[in-house]
This record gives sequence, C-alpha cells and structure tokens, in this order.
Amino acid sequence: MTKRNMVSRLAARAARRRDEKGAYAILFSMVLVLLIALAAISVDIASQVSAKQQLKDTLDAAAHAGAYALPEQQNNIQTVVGDMARANDVNTSVTTDLWCVVASTGATKSVQYTQIPTTCNPHGTRPYVGTKCDEFVCFIPCDPRRTASTGGAVKCNTVRVADSKVVPYAFAPAIGYKEGDTGAVVSIACKGTCGNDVPNPLDILVMADRTPSMADTDRDKMKAAIESSLTVMNPELQYVALGTIHKSEARRMNKNSTELCTSAESGVKQTESGRPATLQWNSDNTPKLESTNSPNAGSWIASPFSNGYLTGPSGTVVATDPLVKSLKCMPGAKSGNYGTHLASALKGGARYLLGSTPNNLSSLPVRPGPTPKKVLIFETDGSPDEVLTNGYKNLFSATDFGAGRNASKGQQGCDNLVRMADEVKAKDVLIITIGFGAAVTNNYCVTGNNRTDRLRDVLARTASNAPDGGPSTASDCNVTAQRNAENADGDFFFCAANGAELETIFRSAFGSLTKGIKLMKMPA
Repeated sequence: MTKRNMVSRLAARAARRRDEKGAYAILFSMVLVLLIALAAISVDIASQVSAKQQLKDTLDAAAHAGAYALPEQQNNIQTVVGDMARANDVNTSVTTDLWCVVASTGATKSVQYTQIPTTCNPHGTRPYVGTKCDEFVCFIPCDPRRTASTGGAVKCNTVRVADSKVVPYAFAPAIGYKEGDTGAVVSIACKGTCGNDVPNPLDILVMADRTPSMADTDRDKMKAAIESSLTVMNPELQYVALGTIHKSEARRMNKNSTELCTSAESGVKQTESGRPATLQWNSDNTPKLESTNSPNAGSWIASPFSNGYLTGPSGTVVATDPLVKSLKCMPGAKSGNYGTHLASALKGGARYLLGSTPNNLSSLPVRPGPTPKKVLIFETDGSPDEVLTNGYKNLFSATDFGAGRNASKGQQGCDNLVRMADEVKAKDVLIITIGFGAAVTNNYCVTGNNRTDRLRDVLARTASNAPDGGPSTASDCNVTAQRNAENADGDFFFCAANGAELETIFRSAFGSLTKGIKLMKMPA
C-alpha cells in the first residue's frame, strides 16, 4: 500500500467517524425530545389520576352523608349528597339514585325476600325490575316517590353517587391533546346490615323526662316523637320498653273505661277501690293527677318490653299496645318536692334492662341472630336537682340515691350520673343521651354560686363511645346550625332546643342503632 493510499484511508475513516458522531448527536437529540415529551405527558397523566382519586374521595364522603341520612331524608337525598360533595369540591355536579340492599340466596343469585321489609322496603312487584345480585347481596332499585303498597312506607338504605370531571392538560396540548377525563367515578354507601348479616336484635329502653321543667307542649311533642320513632324499628327483632323521670305508677286513664295508664305520676292519692281519691279530668279524659312529695313512690319503668307496638315490620303504630298507650297518656309531673334524680333514674332503667330488676323479656319470643344488644336512650331537659341525699349506691344495689339539692350538690349529682353510666356501659349497654332545651344551652351542674361542668358535656360523657371508638362529645347547641352539626357527628349524644325538633332527634337516635355505614360495590 502506498503512502498516499494509506493517508486517503485514514482521512476516509476520520470522515466516517465524524459522520457517526453527527448521527449519534441527532439520535440523542431525538431521544431527548421524546423523553421530555413522555415526562410531560406523565405529568398530565399523573394529574388525571390524582383528579380521579380526589373525585373518588369527594364522592365517598357524599355517599356516606347520604347513607347516614337514610331513610328519614330519602326524599331530599340529592340535596344532602350535593351539599356534602360541594363542601369538598365546589365544581362537582353529582347524580344520585337510591337502592334497597338485602341478602342474596347464594348460588342462585336471587333476592332473599325474608329481609324485606326488615332491612329495607322497595315496594313494587316481585321480582323487582332492575335488581342486580351476586352470591352475597342484591341491589333493588328504590324510589321513595313510589306509592307504598301494604307493609309500610318505601324505605331505602343505600345511595349511589356518580360524577366525572374534565382534567385540563399542562403539556399535552403541544401534541394536540388539550384535556382528559376522569371517566365515570361511582361511590355506593349502605346504612345498616346491608344484606350481609341478620338484622340486629335489640332490647331498647327509652327513659323520658317529664319533670315539671318540661312544658306541656314540649312533653306532648316528645311523646309524639317517641311514637314516631317506633316506626323505624322492627318489632319482630327490637323489643321496646318505656321509663320516665319522675317515677310512674299504674293508673286508670279514662273515666269511661278500665284502660290502664302505667305512666301516670307516682304518689297519686287513691281510694280503697283503686280509683284516685280527688280527681279532676282533662279534656282528653286523662286524669289531672295530684303528686306527693315522695321521690320513692312508684317505679322507673312505665311500660314493660313490647313487641306489638307496630302492625309488623315497617308497619303502623298499634294504639292499643300497652307501650303505646302508656306513651300517649303520660302526663307531666306536677310541682312537688321529689326533684330530678338523673343518676338514680339511669340506674333504675339499667337494672330493668339488664334483668337485675325483673323484666318480661323471657315471656317474649326468642329472636334469630346474635344475643340482643341492650340499649338505653336517656332524654332530659335539666340538671340534677335531687331530694335524696343518701350516698352513691352502685348498680348492684336496688336502692335509689341522690346527692341533695342542686344549689349545693349539683356537681356531685352530675358526677354520680357519669359514674353510674360507666358502671352501666361496663355491662355492655349502649347509652344514647338526648339533651333537651336548657340542658344543652345554658345549664350547668351548679354547686352553690359556682358554675361548674356544663350539663351537655356531662350528658356526652354519659353516652357511649362513638362507633369509631372515640368518646361522644358535645359542641355548642345554641343555634340550629350548631345542633344540626352536633346531631350529624356520628356519636351517641344528641341535642334539641324545643319539642318540634325532638321527632328528628329521636329518629336519629333510633337510627344510630344500625350497624353503621358501609362502602359497597354493585354486582354487574
């Protein structure tokens, strides 16, 4: 090879190397542009995924709020759900529909009709059009506008919420894509047993305050509220009894019959024949009762446990049932030197509920499912103002007790209430407290001239822990918005300012006995 040829070859090789470097540079530039584009698109994709998750969180919260409001607000469910959704994201525009979720028969994937109307009540004709079932649950369309047939009103237990959102892109417009979409996002929430298990059997005792501080109009509304609340119960599974503060004693309620009113005021003077000795009659033929000054007379229990208060599951109230009769004829306690013994009333009710004081539960039919849960609903409008001064008597003692008059012993009376509640809750009794009127606005556990604990805080401590395990708490209940917030916080303390609010409160209290809210998936 000549020297000239060698030089030519070397020059050619160098030229090729320069060309290859240029090609590599171009290729690298192209790959770099592609990587940058992919990174930009990844940012937009991540933004879309994040928007979808945020929307799912918003819809979960909205569905939970909607389920919590069922069935009482099922006719207004779009507003309930929409308000909660917009509270989390002002740009949401949700669609909502309602369902009745019950158990499936299993492999045959059909509705287990025995859970209707106990769990919920869609009405309509079987098999229900639009039903979706798997091996575990069935979703039945539930329209509260549907005219109810026999067996009570339409009652839905599940809400489905849906929405989608447009997601603007930051980088993708460079390649012709301005925006994306989350796609349809759905959340479904169910309240109660939701078909997965046997509806919960309950033994429920309602302790209602009828002491002189309770105005007649408010007491009448309280009675109507309790009666209305019975309609959310199932008498085949939930047995209900009535107690009163101040005590009750059996009385004949009507001058034209022998019908008994077992919620009349205790200590009424009687003749040997059993009729009240000095008796005047109200316009509704209930007796105007005279009280004595004895806080010991009578019983804390006005009416024993009943399973006949409704015509059937989700039925109508039976006026002739002893529980309903006692509730309807319950008069207010007249002014007398017997005081408001809250701790002793709670104890008396709990002893009956637990069977320490004999009750009638053994005479009622045995219910399916787990051992019945014991529930005590305790409503009061005032601070302890007690006559009895004997020291604290624990749950095992049948003796009533008190701390003395409010002016000097108010805080001790409140402390005794919380102490007794702790004993009762230790026996696995669920306590729901309802503060009424001044009890949740300006009442304190007064000791002398000192303002001590607020009564609403004491009633919250008396109540059982919330389903999430945290303590029940009491916030300010002075205005409607505050009361609404307090009554929707998911714990077992409720507040009402007047008799007109009590129906909603009692229904919420009874409704809180369900097994909580579950997020669910609908069968295909």
